[in-house]
Amino acid sequence: MDRIGRFASLKEACTDFTPAFAPGDSDLTVAAQGLLLTTLEGCCADVDELVTDLKDLTDERVAAVKTLKEMTTRAVNRVKSNRAWATKLPMVKAAADKVRGMKLPKATLPTPPADPDAPAPKTRERGGQSYKDIEGHLGKLVAALGKCPDYNTGAPAEITTGMFETLQEAFRTGNASIAAKEVELGDAQIERLRLFESKKPLPDGSASLRDRWSRIKSAVKSQYGPGSAEYALVAPIKY
Repeated sequence: MDRIGRFASLKEACTDFTPAFAPGDSDLTVAAQGLLLTTLEGCCADVDELVTDLKDLTDERVAAVKTLKEMTTRAVNRVKSNRAWATKLPMVKAAADKVRGMKLPKATLPTPPADPDAPAPKTRERGGQSYKDIEGHLGKLVAALGKCPDYNTGAPAEITTGMFETLQEAFRTGNASIAAKEVELGDAQIERLRLFESKKPLPDGSASLRDRWSRIKSAVKSQYGPGSAEYALVAPIKY
């Protein structure tokens, strides 16, 4: 059972007590527990949605890299096939090799700090530079192909310099979107960690789950007694 599930069990136990659970701190009431449970579930759902969004974006970018490398090889072969462009081939191939030789980083998710109350890291660059480099390499490839007279005439249309420029812009836009989504996800992860673990009051003045969990047990122990059936019910429910 996950932590939210265990907390739901703790809340359910407190709901069924007779006489009713009446802690001295309003932050610990059954109603407050219910509000916290809803907030926790919403926060986790937000993080999960951002993870999915980021994966979709990165999967698209990986697929685009594969397409780009195939297009680049076709462009080199097109130049190689025309004797009139023979003197331009070394320059085209050098630019193409930069594109085809890219070693792309493995996709990872932002890692929040271990301390929920620590400030968010200022720099969250996690390998995106390799993808940004593609933008520059594409620019050099387009310039090299542009040196081949009449390169853009005839078939195939999908490897014209215009198509490479379109893909370059797509990478530029995609890289910016992914960087923004990574920051958004990192912020959401930190907020979730604070909600679960913070030792400080949350922005609304309430306490984190870990803080409340132990105090709820103490309140039950105080109200019903250490040997009571009520305390025996909540005591085994571990954070």
